[in-house]
Amino acid sequence: MKEFFNMLWIRTCWCWYFFVYSCCFYMVNGEDVKPSFLHVPAESLRVPPNSSVTLTCKAAGSPPPNITWTKWKNAAEIPASWVVSPGVIHIQRFQQDNVGQYTCTAVNSLGSVNYTTNITILNEHVFVSSETTVKAGSSLALECHASSTAKTVTWITPTSGNFTVTDIVGQGKISVDVNHTLHVARTDRRHHGLYTCVVTDEVSSLMLGVQVNVESPPVITVPPVGRQVLAGEHVTFTCGADGYPPPTIEWFKDLPNGSLTNLKRYTTAEGTIVIPSASQADVGIYRCIANNTQGSTVAIATLNVIIKPFFHTSIQDKLVQIGDEVTLQCKAEGSPVPVQRWERYGKTMIIGGYHSSEMGEIWENYDYRWVPQFRDGRDMGKL
Repeated sequence: MKEFFNMLWIRTCWCWYFFVYSCCFYMVNGEDVKPSFLHVPAESLRVPPNSSVTLTCKAAGSPPPNITWTKWKNAAEIPASWVVSPGVIHIQRFQQDNVGQYTCTAVNSLGSVNYTTNITILNEHVFVSSETTVKAGSSLALECHASSTAKTVTWITPTSGNFTVTDIVGQGKISVDVNHTLHVARTDRRHHGLYTCVVTDEVSSLMLGVQVNVESPPVITVPPVGRQVLAGEHVTFTCGADGYPPPTIEWFKDLPNGSLTNLKRYTTAEGTIVIPSASQADVGIYRCIANNTQGSTVAIATLNVIIKPFFHTSIQDKLVQIGDEVTLQCKAEGSPVPVQRWERYGKTMIIGGYHSSEMGEIWENYDYRWVPQFRDGRDMGKL
């Protein structure tokens, strides 16, 4: 060691320690130096279960020290697969068997130094209630037991947000008592879902969930919508329902005699029915019925199929003598039932007469045109 211009001159300097820089030296004037630690973990670590843990130990000395990790002074307890590099070990999933004291040892020809850190599992005594099934209208209590080191315990609910030790009126009157037990005074289908207990201490947080099943009758959430389509069009009716146990959906169609026919052959697994080509036979009321062990509910939709008018008979030109009686007959069908009219020179002559219209004596040669219409006045021929 030399002083130069009132300054301390160090032949070798090591600088490392998080964001704090410390200067150390060895090999001064060629002398060997006993090992000393440059970086070690905290004296006590608490980690979540099944988390990844890396322990790093760095030391300096001359000759350079050999750095090893042991657990409870038994080097055989450190598997070779844990060793990443000299002084660094990595535990992929830290479990209860891994809890204990870990010692880092740095050794060279002048001696050795040891440093021990103690690792425990965060909130190792935390547990919550198991999966629970209740009937709608009954009360519910979910326990969350935490170790004494926990700073906060919070419940996350599927309907009402987050709760600590408080009393909330509404949403079935949800509250959390001083023992961190969550209470629901009266359950309904809104309280079905996953509840999560979050336990936090000075190191980190642990989240544990519990599924709550609320048995309730089905409720239609996606009602079917009535349709009016042209004949031959593709028709889909969709119906969705919620409840527990999960409801099954069946489709029925009203028959003219008041009975129902099951449409299983049209129904998909998602509760949708598909009619690939609608016809007059498909017109009617369709019922979506949702069932579970707690009850059933129904939603209806109506299907109307429009059939454009078509002629059963064609009109033929006629040549008659003056004074003859003439009958012109024409028949058309469609859905809705068409209203018929006769025209001469583009002007309406006779309205009505489903099968025929009779005309008296014809004194001149005229052109007659028969035009079917919907009852609202629209010409069917113009659709």
